Amino acid sequence: MKNNYNICSKMWTDTNINFGKQTIRHCCKQEAMPLGLDELTKFKSEVFENHPLNIANKKQMVEQDQLPASCQWCINTEPNSIKHVWNEWSDEFIKEQGGTLVNDSHIGYIELDIGTSCDMACVYCGPWASSTWAKELGVSSKAPDKEANDEWHEKVLQYLSEYILTIPNSRQLTFNILGGEPLLIAETYKIIEYIATRCSHFEKKPILMITTNLNCKPKLLERLMDTIQNTSHIFNWVISISIENIDKQAEAVRYHLDWKRFENNINTIKDHVDRIYLTTTFSILSFAQFGEFIAWAFGILGTDTYTKTWDFSLNSVQEGYTDIAYCDASLVDIAHIKTVYQHFVSKCDSPEQWRIDQIDRHLDNLYSRLGTKPVNAGFVSFWTAISNRRSINYFEMYPLDRISKSYNDQLC
Repeated sequence: MKNNYNICSKMWTDTNINFGKQTIRHCCKQEAMPLGLDELTKFKSEVFENHPLNIANKKQMVEQDQLPASCQWCINTEPNSIKHVWNEWSDEFIKEQGGTLVNDSHIGYIELDIGTSCDMACVYCGPWASSTWAKELGVSSKAPDKEANDEWHEKVLQYLSEYILTIPNSRQLTFNILGGEPLLIAETYKIIEYIATRCSHFEKKPILMITTNLNCKPKLLERLMDTIQNTSHIFNWVISISIENIDKQAEAVRYHLDWKRFENNINTIKDHVDRIYLTTTFSILSFAQFGEFIAWAFGILGTDTYTKTWDFSLNSVQEGYTDIAYCDASLVDIAHIKTVYQHFVSKCDSPEQWRIDQIDRHLDNLYSRLGTKPVNAGFVSFWTAISNRRSINYFEMYPLDRISKSYNDQLC
């Protein structure tokens, strides 16, 4: 084994199941593997970790030190791939575990992507993940054959429950339910109830996470809180809140967000869960303002509890015309962002240093991506079209205003 440059530990620790597309993958950036009902029935619980394609991918990474074809996303985004931050395995660990890494179970995270129903149309998203986006574009969201779809759902949950029982009882397991917007999808609560009956053998309570925009109306928030209360003896509850801007900028980026309702919701729920993650997906309209977002986050969630009951989870757009790569590095004051972060961290009560270091690495990785894509006519057309459809002039927002001006100056 030469080094761990091409290794991403999520390939071994994650299982991602998409209920709508009927696919499986082992990292949220990996190309999904279609999983028909016949194949699902053939492999049963072995399909999640011991499918031949997954084994072949692992062998290629360990034995040849190469990313497999299904990792094309990370291949294309080199040298700025997020795998350099996500990888937590050392060369020494990989060398020592090489013989068992491929065949032994290292699973710790099971992601359940349960649908596309969503009440928002975030600028970096699209109709593939949001029914509101589909409505905005007039794209058909024709549902699959209900009977066949219901059978697939039933089978995948059955085999998943069998798979869960094979996971060592000493393992800290995390389930993450996402969509779409899970709080709008009735099946969310059916799945939680189903999982809850399969987790009694674990020594540590599994983590039950819901990734949500938390834009829901009071009745839906009440249902979530009732579910949390009723299952708190089974799960440690985590709410992963998708947000990366504040106030009016947040409402423009996360189109149809009600900022006041969102703030009320986070204030209502923050003391009723074990942990909160602010899951930021930086677009071209977000990264430059991250210092202001950090200040808001510490203001609403507190300093004493940082890294204990809440934290940041950083991600970024790396496809399409909302990609931060179109933003020139001069338009993002990374030193200011880091100074703001360190200012609040210095006020915290014994925060976890490894998390602080990880945030620092994330910021450096994101910053290194800036300016790596040239602005072109397609970029301008995208932002013109979305501005016209929504009657929001995105070109007036920083840093897009400066980017578009620079491009127009070059054309003159």
